[in-house]
Amino acid sequence: MNTKILTSILAVGVAAAMLGTGTFAYFSDTVESDHNTFTAGTLTMEIKDTDEGYTTNPIYHTWESPVGWEPGQTFESTVFVKNTGTMDINFVAADWTNPVGDLNMLDHIFVTKWSQYTSETGWLDYLKPFSQGGLQDYSSLVRDGIAPFTLRELMESYIPSNGEPSATNPGTWVVNEFGWWVAHKMDNLAGMTYDPVQGPALPVGQEYAIYMEFTFDPLAGNEFQGATCGFDLEFFGCQDLSQIP
Repeated sequence: MNTKILTSILAVGVAAAMLGTGTFAYFSDTVESDHNTFTAGTLTMEIKDTDEGYTTNPIYHTWESPVGWEPGQTFESTVFVKNTGTMDINFVAADWTNPVGDLNMLDHIFVTKWSQYTSETGWLDYLKPFSQGGLQDYSSLVRDGIAPFTLRELMESYIPSNGEPSATNPGTWVVNEFGWWVAHKMDNLAGMTYDPVQGPALPVGQEYAIYMEFTFDPLAGNEFQGATCGFDLEFFGCQDLSQIP
């Protein structure tokens, strides 16, 4: 057979085989999703009072009695907490703590006005019963409808009730700095149906505030001349009730 003819036949056979196996050129392209990032939100509070602007540092002397504070005199002030983070704060807890000085004065300083503010409820008078039955009803400590309750009673945060826990059956309760069994060491809670806010206590960008008026016992005796006492007020914000101390 002629060599040229044989070569041609082989070439045609190879081409036919390639067509049979489906060998073609295909186009392609590539796109990417780069720099995927996961960043947790922030839960941040700042605090201020009537003479100090918002800060994350401690503020001082929000409540400071006037010079020469006399029995029967009152003074008042307000403290503000703001959510400056990126997520709602479901619960805000407040704790009147670290009493110092002449602790006997705690029994002769009366809480005569106490209101709290949230963006959802506005101002609420905590010395009046909550119409929906809040979990913390401090009106029960206003004796005889006239006499206010004392700073010590507020700091102890103890309201007698049925089912009181004991050392042998504490349940989930804890002992506070005054030795009382309490549900939480914090004295006051707000948010998420707890006394009596329905939603977050402190939505992003919103404020929570406490206004209080204190009165020096009109019947305070000479033993309190020149006496001094004090306390700290701490705020704690969180997402879940189980986080509260």
